[in-house]
Amino acid sequence: MRSIFSKLLCALVAAILLVPVARADDAKPAPKAQPASVGEVRTQTLKGFTFFYLSTRTKFADLKQKVETMIPELQKGVADSHARVAGSLTFIYHGATDDANAEFDMEIGFPIEEKVPANGNFKVRDVPDYKCMSVLFTGSFDQFSSAYEKLMPAAMAAPDAKTGESREMYLYFEETKSPNNVVHVSVGIK
Repeated sequence: MRSIFSKLLCALVAAILLVPVARADDAKPAPKAQPASVGEVRTQTLKGFTFFYLSTRTKFADLKQKVETMIPELQKGVADSHARVAGSLTFIYHGATDDANAEFDMEIGFPIEEKVPANGNFKVRDVPDYKCMSVLFTGSFDQFSSAYEKLMPAAMAAPDAKTGESREMYLYFEETKSPNNVVHVSVGIK
């Protein structure tokens, strides 16, 4: 059975990735439905990075609307600040739970090569090394909950204390229904 958390995160992923409107002459056949692939749960420590980001306090009910406005703002902010992107679009969640009405903090941004001045709503910070349990998801985002369905039971059973932080790194994206999308999904541990 899917947890509320995984269902809500699936809705978020669909909202996150803005799909361009296709014209009739651009129509491509829909990719063949393929089952998603979720790698084995592993414990790892990711290196820290300099993060150019926007932050907000939200709840799952408001997430789609916020993300739809934040992504274009973030893209413009990166360009205007002349930041050199050094990694994938990253979402960092602080205190997200399976309670759909509970507020949590969310940061959306990109790792950058070197610090640039913070400007307006944009922030820049050094993100420390991150010990986590993670899975690698490959597939259509309508199956994205399978990543959390595999990761969360392992994380809940882990002897290490959870940090309250989780992340999604969008390593490759074609379109929401593509079987080729790749996302690194993780839960922080001490």
